Formats: sequence, structure tokens, C-alpha cells
Amino acid sequence: MTVRYYAATFLLGISPQCFANQTGVATGDCSVVVNASGHAQVQVNNRCDSKRAAKLQKQLDALASNMAPRRLSDRQQASLADALTAAKPLRIKFISLRDEEAFRYATDFQDALRMGGVQIQWRDIGMSAPPTYGVELTLRADGVQLGDKGLMVKKAFEEAGISFVLKYRPQLETDAELFVGLRPAGPVR
Repeated sequence: MTVRYYAATFLLGISPQCFANQTGVATGDCSVVVNASGHAQVQVNNRCDSKRAAKLQKQLDALASNMAPRRLSDRQQASLADALTAAKPLRIKFISLRDEEAFRYATDFQDALRMGGVQIQWRDIGMSAPPTYGVELTLRADGVQLGDKGLMVKKAFEEAGISFVLKYRPQLETDAELFVGLRPAGPVR
């Protein structure tokens, strides 16, 4: 089922398991129809006024965007790759959860890092308790001194507009460590 379909069923208070064909949901006054590309549209039935339909459509769009999977745009990937090219040779340990959404997002990072000539040590792991959310970037810092490569990696992520939590560790086998966790709740940045 699509994200918008789940959003529609949630918004209208209907269990998504009730619908086998996944083409739409309905209440007494409004219905939500999901087309082949997964876009959901609120439709007015006889007893639904247009204001309620417009409000439902706005809520549906907001809810669907809050549930959308994270992806790096082409611009973000290119920005990251270009900035990291200057840091060669650069080695990054890459860790991703085996969650489907996190793994796809991690693949976007992997593609960008490879375009930038970064040597990657990839490892995927199962879920942890408590789970880790978002992206964590860990840099090697000896005492209070952060190396030039670490500064370049940090700046590359910032300039690409990637939201991340920055951590420091004095002993890393690589120049940096990137961890892609579960998608945090709320809009994707």
C-alpha cells in the first residue's frame, strides 16, 4: 500500500486492513481515491461540503508528506560527492539498519559517497533497543582537535542540507562513521 493510502485511512479513521483493492476509502460524506501512481485525492460525496473536502485534502497532503520516506535529492548527492572529492583519500565506515526505509536512504548516501571517491566499509545491522533515529555522523577527534578531513565531511553534509547528529570519538578506524537509523517522525528535511 502507498504512504498516501495509509495517510488517507488514518485521516478518515478507517482501518487499512478493511480494504483489499487499495484503490480508495470512503466515509459517509467524503471518499479518498488513490490513483495508480499512489496520489490520493479527496472527493466530495453528496453530503460533504467543499470546505470539509478542502480541509481533508490539506490534512491528507500534510500527513502523507510526514510519512514519506527519506531520500537524498540529485542536488544533495552531487553536492556531497563534489565536496568529498577534495578530501581524498577518505574512508568512511557506513552502518545502516536493516529497516527498508533506512536501507534505501542509506543507499542514496552510499551512491553519493562513491561518486565522491570515498572508500566505504559497509555494514548493516538489525534493530537496536532503544532504536536509533535519524542520521549520525561520527568524526575522529584527537582531544579537542578535529582533523581537516573531519571538518570537510561535516561541512559537506551541512552544505548539502542533510540533517544529522554530530558525534566525536577519539578512536575510529576510519576518517568518519555514518549511521543511518530509522526515520524520525515529522516532515523530512
